Amino acid sequence: MRILVGVLPFLPFTGNSEPMKGKTEKSTALYSKYNSFQTRTDKGKYTIYKNNQLLFTLSEKAFRQFRDSIALQTKDTLYTARDGKVIIHPYRNTVSPQTQVNKNNPPMVFTDKKGYVNLHLPQAIYFKYQVRFYDQPNQVLFSIQFPKEDKLVLEKSNFIRSGWFEYEVWQNDELKEKGRIFLPK
Repeated sequence: MRILVGVLPFLPFTGNSEPMKGKTEKSTALYSKYNSFQTRTDKGKYTIYKNNQLLFTLSEKAFRQFRDSIALQTKDTLYTARDGKVIIHPYRNTVSPQTQVNKNNPPMVFTDKKGYVNLHLPQAIYFKYQVRFYDQPNQVLFSIQFPKEDKLVLEKSNFIRSGWFEYEVWQNDELKEKGRIFLPK
């Protein structure tokens, strides 16, 4: 028998009352450890939990479809336990690089391939825009008040260093966009 380093062999069930007859106690313990999941009472049924609450119970075929839909359409994670218990952990975005009020619009502040900061402020003539850049949280590096151009390009020399900078775009004293940009060296 060929054994890979760090991988334990799968010991098949032979159907005998003494499946490991003539083997050592260590291999018998190994057999019971890795084949104990096959002794489920409700074989082929899966119970789905989310936030420690039972959602529903599925057959094996329905569970395969459910598992595939979770994997392909969401960022949630499925954890399987013994006896057909499946736990859903919803995806939580802890770091949001950019938040927008209207997700259909492209970002107003972004960096291009060369590392320059581009501002795209639609209808800047009609709205009072204010763009603030922060070096550290709550420490304003500089701000641009009421620009008259729709598209502006800021050079890297306007920023003290390379790295991450936070920004806010205000339109008529209403926060429209908040996020972070990265300036390379």
